[in-house]
Amino acid sequence: MVGDSDDCADKREFDPETTTPTRAVVEVIADLEDVDTLELPPLYSTMNDLLDEFASNPPASRADVEITFTYEGYRITVYQTGLVEVD
Repeated sequence: MVGDSDDCADKREFDPETTTPTRAVVEVIADLEDVDTLELPPLYSTMNDLLDEFASNPPASRADVEITFTYEGYRITVYQTGLVEVD
């Protein structure tokens, strides 16, 4: 099942209609590192506009798209459904 990993460091849902995936990822990492979001390097330099484009123009819901990448030493998976998992 998508997003069913119990061994991740954090798992959070976000509303793709009101929050960009980029913002959701940065907020999760800031919370895990106990720093302000502005103290983290820009996610833009890691992912360019890929995450936000992914959320604003998602493929058909049956595609179950996910993007996995590394940021600040964490393995992050963002699901089209609005879930962020951090390992």
